[in-house]
Amino acid sequence: MADNLLDYLDYNKMMDDTQELLTSDKWDVSFDKTPAACYWPGDTFMKFRVKSVSGLGMGLFQHSGIDTEIRGFSTPVQPGQIKLTNQIVTFELLDYEDQSIYVFITDWSFKCCDPVTQKSYRAQDLRADFTYTRLNALNQPVRRYKQKNALIDNPTYEDVMNGDRSLVGDGDSIPVKGVVFPPEFLNLPTT
Repeated sequence: MADNLLDYLDYNKMMDDTQELLTSDKWDVSFDKTPAACYWPGDTFMKFRVKSVSGLGMGLFQHSGIDTEIRGFSTPVQPGQIKLTNQIVTFELLDYEDQSIYVFITDWSFKCCDPVTQKSYRAQDLRADFTYTRLNALNQPVRRYKQKNALIDNPTYEDVMNGDRSLVGDGDSIPVKGVVFPPEFLNLPTT
């Protein structure tokens, strides 16, 4: 009796629209609720300026608690003890001569806390909501994260004046801190 261990490999059955590898350039960022107190260049405008997003994935949802040691053996915390906490998601953006990104970053930061007067706008006018959607090779959504009540954290924008001809406003980052909900899976294969 011969074991046909590889009989399940029928390549004709494996070919469907879910077999491509996910790539890092296929995603969409939506600004669901913008900080109302701040300058806002527009949703479509911002989508074209976002170069990358980092900080999403399973690292957001760590099991809380400390392992318990019993008779010299360490036992991990029980599954299901994951708590939603504020997480940092970072946008990397590209700015042009219009300086819209610099104005947006500066305005949002200074309205959270003005460096001269130490005054702040109301929190509800400074918070933003985001939707991050991962796309497959056919530009179909496959995974979606939601972030709520995000505030700007510690942005970077280097305004270099050194005499060299280099890009200013390339690689600016905006970390936003807010609650990120577990992902929604949108394109699972059917059996």
